[in-house]
Amino acid sequence: YEILNERAIRMIAAGKWTEVNRSLNQAVALEPDLPDAYLNFGRSLVAQRKYAGAEKAFMKAQEVDPDHAPTWYAYAKLMVLKGEPVIAFESANKAVVLSDSKEWRYLLLLGELSANRGDALGTEIAFDGAIDAAPTQGWWRNELAETIRLAAPIVLTQLAWVAMLITDTAMIGRLGAEPLAGASLSLMIFFLMYVFCFG
Repeated sequence: YEILNERAIRMIAAGKWTEVNRSLNQAVALEPDLPDAYLNFGRSLVAQRKYAGAEKAFMKAQEVDPDHAPTWYAYAKLMVLKGEPVIAFESANKAVVLSDSKEWRYLLLLGELSANRGDALGTEIAFDGAIDAAPTQGWWRNELAETIRLAAPIVLTQLAWVAMLITDTAMIGRLGAEPLAGASLSLMIFFLMYVFCFG
């Protein structure tokens, strides 16, 4: 089943819809009691704008597992595309109720559908829930750690460069003003060529 799904994903990227449909049909035949098989097939049909076939696939997934929240979410999005706002709202609401972790995407869709219905309170509740459920806690820590990991070698290189220049200045400065001026001039010429070479 998983191999067929992976094959279908590769074929989607290549735009080979006949192969996609064949692979996903085989996946459905292989796992007829798995709602994800019908869900993936329905999603591919939505991508091909074959809404009637997608609706059948989603309904079959709902028949196999009426409590499968991702299927209700996909069905709600399909109903939006088909211009069925009432069914879309009911399906999105069911997806939110069935999801254990209150998936933020489900809440966001429910909020949008509530707004289209003119339900201000429902919109506010759904959007607040989506904001609370969205994976934003601690993201900056990961970004900071990654930035430090990438920047550490550059910082160390710059510190070594500065230490070398300080050492050169201290050693040449003991020889007098003229040797120090000559070293400073040669450093500027070297640095100009160095920057030119790096672009």
